[in-house]
Amino acid sequence: MAADNIALSANHASEDDGTPPVAAEPGLRERKKRETKRLIAQAGIRLFLAHGYEATTLDQVAAEAGISRRTFFSYFESKQDILAAWSEESWLRVADEIACTPAGRTPLAAARDALLTLVATRTNDEAVAVLQLLQSNEGLKSRHHAALVERERTVHAALAALWPDPSREPELRTAAMVAVGAFRLAVEAWRADPAGPALLERARQSFASLDALIAAEARRGAGHT
Repeated sequence: MAADNIALSANHASEDDGTPPVAAEPGLRERKKRETKRLIAQAGIRLFLAHGYEATTLDQVAAEAGISRRTFFSYFESKQDILAAWSEESWLRVADEIACTPAGRTPLAAARDALLTLVATRTNDEAVAVLQLLQSNEGLKSRHHAALVERERTVHAALAALWPDPSREPELRTAAMVAVGAFRLAVEAWRADPAGPALLERARQSFASLDALIAAEARRGAGHT
C-alpha cells in the first residue's frame, strides 16, 4: 500500500498543495489518470472486502489511498463508482487483448479469446468476491447490468480499430454484442450455482454453445442452397 500511496501523492501534489501542474503530453496525462484511478479503486476494493461495502466510508477510502478528500472527488462521486471503475479496468484489459489479436482471426474469435483471457487472469479470490459484491444489492446489480451496454461499446471500439473497413461495421457490432452476451450468460450461470463449474469453465461452455449454434445455422443455410 505504501508504494500506491507514494505514487498517488506524487501524481496529485499539485492538487493538494496548490502548486501549478507540470505540463504533460496528452497520452501520458491520460495514462497517469487511468493509473491513479485504478489505484484509488484498488484501495476501495480492499476496504469493501475487509469491512463490507455498506460499512466503508469515502473518507476511509481516501485515507487508504493516501490522498485528500478533494482529490478523491476528482475521480469518483460514490462507492458505486469505485466498483464501476474496477469493472471498467477489466474491460479495458479486454480491449488491450483484442489489440494483440494475431492475423487470421475473425472479429468474434478475437472478442471471445480476449474475454476468456480476462476470466483466466481475473478468476482469483478478489475477483470472485467483487463479482459477488456487485450482485449483493439491487442498486449495484442494476448498474452492473446496465454497464454491459457500455462494455459492448468498448469491445466494438477495439474490434473497429483492428478492422476499420466501414463495410464491416454491422459484423463488428454483432460480434461485440454476441460475445458480451455469451460472457454474461456464463456469469449468470456461475452466480446461480457457485458450487458448480468455475467461471472460466462456464465461459468456455457458453462460447462452445455459441460456436455450435453458428455451425448448425451454417449447415442449415447450406442445405437450402
